[in-house]
Amino acid sequence: MKNLLKADFFHILKDKSMYVLMAVVFVLPLITCIMFGSSISVEKLIFTSIGTDMFCAIMGITLSFVFGKDYSQNTIRNKICYGNSKYKVIFSFFIEAVVITLAFALVALISSLIFGAIFTNLTFTADFVAKLCCQLLILIAYGILVTAFVISTKSMKVGFFVTIIFSVILTAISAMLPKMTNSGIAMFFSRVIYSSVSTMLVSSSGDVFGIFGGIYLNAILVSIVYILLSMVTTILIVRKQNYK
Repeated sequence: MKNLLKADFFHILKDKSMYVLMAVVFVLPLITCIMFGSSISVEKLIFTSIGTDMFCAIMGITLSFVFGKDYSQNTIRNKICYGNSKYKVIFSFFIEAVVITLAFALVALISSLIFGAIFTNLTFTADFVAKLCCQLLILIAYGILVTAFVISTKSMKVGFFVTIIFSVILTAISAMLPKMTNSGIAMFFSRVIYSSVSTMLVSSSGDVFGIFGGIYLNAILVSIVYILLSMVTTILIVRKQNYK
């Protein structure tokens, strides 16, 4: 597993498109600062940067491209021929998806702190760390979900399609509920669409989880459920797939 991960990350780090997408993620907080100026706090800038449909779209495209190449170029077959079981290869994909997701989130976080210190108010709420941990877990669940679709279908195109659908859903939801407060949106999605993908993705501001009973727990539970379902379903599908 260790050698498999080292080889994959070596190829990922050599891919120039990764750095281009990271650069886009780095610039997103600056665009937000230009649009809103000092009216937005650093905390809200951070969650806006790592929770918008644009960030999710970039993450989905990245993961679809990284893992889709293994199928389009048939390199996954070579990994298995070198003595790695297909389950080990698939599990390494999930580990890489988590690392890539956290790496992109870290870039957005650092960028938000830099541009936030220049353009906005350096203010944080008492539950900032809890909200950040929930947001990161949600992003990991999203990343694993997209990766699961790519693995299960052996298709980069399906990953792109899923990413586009998720982005459209999030954008449509934001347009349909413009007058609801952030806490209202959180309560709406935790109660009405509790087990839907939308629950995972509605995180466009620092206040979206709220500090009301059960919101943090709901976000954690939904994310864990999606992670487990994605991984278990993928393993069951992979059992019937032929990589020879």
